[in-house]
Amino acid sequence: MTEITVPREDLQILFDTAVGSMDFGSGFLDHEEVDCLRRIAVLLGVDPQDATPKEFQSSYPHPFDGQERRIYDDAFTGFLPRPFRMGIVCRRCNKEETAHVWETPA
Repeated sequence: MTEITVPREDLQILFDTAVGSMDFGSGFLDHEEVDCLRRIAVLLGVDPQDATPKEFQSSYPHPFDGQERRIYDDAFTGFLPRPFRMGIVCRRCNKEETAHVWETPA
């Protein structure tokens, strides 16, 4: 791999364009591209989860950031509303604490 030098401002503009795009999170990115965006986010001092489309967030380790929310049970009830319970889920990946992908210690 060849290394090049890119002015920080230019990299920030490209990053903001990619992450701020209306297409961001629409399914056109693959894991390789998301990994690249996450590496660039770290270089720019941005939380890598902010550079990760929602459909990929649960795949990457990160600190648990909990909030109480209704969690729908998987029980099928026909035409009745799905049952729910209150639980703590991560704001970043929308997973329960027990199913959360934790950040690995440094």
